[in-house]
Amino acid sequence: MSRLLARLALRHARLVIAGWLVFVAVCGGFAVRLPGEAREPGLTPPGDHEAVMRVLAERFGVPERPVALLFERDEHVSRDRFDAFIREVLRQVEQAGGFGAIASPIGRPEMQRDRYAYATLAFEDPNADRTSDIRQLQALLSDAETEGLSVRATGTDAIQADVNAASRSDLRQAERIGLPIALLVLWLALGGLVPAMIPIAAGLASVVGAMGIMALAGRAMTLSVFVIDVLPMVGLALSIDFGLLLASRYRHERHGRPIAAALERTIASAGSAIVVSGLCMLFGLIGILSIRMPIFRSVALGAAVAVALAVLAALTLVPALLGLLGDRYRPPAIKDAAQGGWQRFVDRIMRRPIAVALTASALLAACIVPAFGMKLAIPDAASLPAGTPSRQAAEEMAAEFGMPNATPVWMLAESRGAAFGPADWADAEQAVRLLAANPRVLRVDAELRGVPLSAGRLTEWDIKQPLGKASPGSPTTEGWAERGNLLMISVLIEGEPGSREAREGVRSLAAEVGGLRLYAGGEAPYEREVLEETGRGLRKALPFIGIANLAVLVWRFRSLLVPLKAVLMNFASIAAAYGATAWLFDADRLGSGDSAIAVMIPVFVFGLTFGISMDYGVFLFARIRERYVQTGDNERAVREGLAQTGPVITAAAAILLAVTLPFAFGDVTGVRQLGIGIAAAVSIDATIVRMLLVPALMKLFGRWNWWLP
Repeated sequence: MSRLLARLALRHARLVIAGWLVFVAVCGGFAVRLPGEAREPGLTPPGDHEAVMRVLAERFGVPERPVALLFERDEHVSRDRFDAFIREVLRQVEQAGGFGAIASPIGRPEMQRDRYAYATLAFEDPNADRTSDIRQLQALLSDAETEGLSVRATGTDAIQADVNAASRSDLRQAERIGLPIALLVLWLALGGLVPAMIPIAAGLASVVGAMGIMALAGRAMTLSVFVIDVLPMVGLALSIDFGLLLASRYRHERHGRPIAAALERTIASAGSAIVVSGLCMLFGLIGILSIRMPIFRSVALGAAVAVALAVLAALTLVPALLGLLGDRYRPPAIKDAAQGGWQRFVDRIMRRPIAVALTASALLAACIVPAFGMKLAIPDAASLPAGTPSRQAAEEMAAEFGMPNATPVWMLAESRGAAFGPADWADAEQAVRLLAANPRVLRVDAELRGVPLSAGRLTEWDIKQPLGKASPGSPTTEGWAERGNLLMISVLIEGEPGSREAREGVRSLAAEVGGLRLYAGGEAPYEREVLEETGRGLRKALPFIGIANLAVLVWRFRSLLVPLKAVLMNFASIAAAYGATAWLFDADRLGSGDSAIAVMIPVFVFGLTFGISMDYGVFLFARIRERYVQTGDNERAVREGLAQTGPVITAAAAILLAVTLPFAFGDVTGVRQLGIGIAAAVSIDATIVRMLLVPALMKLFGRWNWWLP
């Protein structure tokens, strides 16, 4: 295979390059549409919450994701002028179209405070381009503002629109910073600007191709907005790393050999390592697919496409470009590794392997400890910078209109048959009394057969009219309403939304009473379902990823101990990255206002960096294995393998940091945490693990490294 690829790169280099250019041109036409296809966060678990909220919207007139307009007046502005402003803004919104039910605060004291009032809007078409509608709404609101009077939009869709815009800004900033630094590292590592452009070209081709393919996939599946950030991050970093590994090995093989022989040996050695690395990363991403949420499945699929294209580009496009350069690329002479600083560094490690192994293990343990205190959270308005209008409005609404230390939950009770009968009503009354007796429930509001029934621990029971008779779109209405075989109930449980206390409160709610089946929806049930689905998926994914990677490495290295060490050390380096990330964000040490880690970040960091870290490990172990087969001397193989690959691994890690670390300075919290998490994992793996722990353990185990039963 290596000979065939080498011949293809030499004899048909222009054809290979032309094929990639056509592929990039076609995919580029679709890639520009990816932001339009990936607009949702994608954190939608398969549970009761989504079904409950959909039924509430379809059968009870409660908007599934209402947009809230927060009106504010200065103290000197009169109430009459404030009301007139509210009416005029809502009139303009109604005329602009796109929204169905509009709930005005005029005449509704519960939707007003001294200087504040809010209205809610429901989308007319649930399948509409909500981002576009939100942008038009924000422009309208901006034009409507006048002295002493303001209005801002918030809610899930308004916040998501701002997250999407900030994410695209973060991506452009990362590209502006990362690509020039990566090019500089490549220039220094490969000894020239022209060869340095080859891995960059492979990276851009892989990213454009992956984005185009995922834009097409978006027509058949829900894509998370995170795809827009992850694809360039992974595609560029991995493709450039693969290109560097291949080009650096070609630089080594080129001395004293013709181009054809150098390319063939390069593909046989570095190319083989790249294929194994790609397989390891693909298995890691396949494991993430077990988490049944669009954010994980779409990002895993997109990253898998980027990995496959990165491997393909490394085996075809990079050799073709190197072959096309021919004798015009004459790599500078490589100094004997025995005379370099890397050899002296390796010698020090090999003289004291026990001390080095213990020191490296202690450093890893110190990094891992904070991971046990990692706090996970569902991304919300706090993901945006503090000055973002949608975040400001959300925080002010929570402060003015929210219920402290309490979380509302919507519940649907389903009858035995097509309509409620006497037995169902009896069970419904029993369900209300059971809920009211729950120590975690603050209040239950209900109306059974038209007779109000309230129970709770408040001194004043707030009894509202049934939701079925209330104005559509009002999120403040509480009570029960019948729709055929369904009854709806509102429950107030203890705990702030997103807190462990609230999740435990949801878990304590009855699921069945007599013949009635109860379903819960709302923020607390939603967050509980997200965390439970993520945990369930990871419990399935981790063993699969570990066993699959172990099998690939055993096949590649004909050893049991080396692959086992590689997999375990990968787990350790990622755990250390979790700890470093948790420590940085805990107690707001970065000064950004962030503390909890977004729930998807540990999954993404694991899925993406497990394969990337394995990339370095495979490259290092492949060179050591190669030298061991040639010499039969384990210690010599470790010395020479690490001395020869150390500079390349360091350069590859520097490139990956250049591509990912700029995301750590983005505006969106999740993107910032992902950048820091990947950068921490790469730094720890390329230094503590690959440069210290690996050679020390290889020295200690001696010939047992290559034992295979």
